[in-house]
Amino acid sequence: DYCMEPMNGLELISRCRETQPDLKTVVISGMVDEAAMVRLQARTDRFIHKPFRVANLVQTLNETLAKARN
Repeated sequence: DYCMEPMNGLELISRCRETQPDLKTVVISGMVDEAAMVRLQARTDRFIHKPFRVANLVQTLNETLAKARN
């Protein structure tokens, strides 16, 4: 999720990629939209805006995992 404490989701991704540079990520948020993620130059693989349907989440995760396998 983008809005977390003590660091936001993008900060968490950045820290995780220090040890796993090829880590695939999906950011979920109801506070920011995909355009804001672009403006933030967020390096994420996918973005899902809340509220979302479970089927959309599953599809996004499957697509992201498939991309990671290739």
